[in-house]
Amino acid sequence: MFGVIKSSTPYTESLATVRANHTVQQELGLPIEPDYFVTGNINTSGASGHANLSYLVSGPNGSGTVDVVADKAAGEWEFTTLRLTLKKNGERIDLLAEE
Repeated sequence: MFGVIKSSTPYTESLATVRANHTVQQELGLPIEPDYFVTGNINTSGASGHANLSYLVSGPNGSGTVDVVADKAAGEWEFTTLRLTLKKNGERIDLLAEE
């Protein structure tokens, strides 16, 4: 099941956004790598769907939890929540606000 989720658009695009974000790079350091485990689910039906995922990422300077909520309409995924909560202090970085 992890393989299916990890190959999904919500997971791959959220991870790419996390890795590309300069604030996250400063907080966690490079490289930023995901943990093996992903919790949550993805449901799709044709061109529509919903994803609610959570996974850990870490770098040399720290780690945090990525929370993802996305909806699929007309075949396109749109994130409604994409944030990183830093483990060290609980600070939340809204990755949608910083695009």
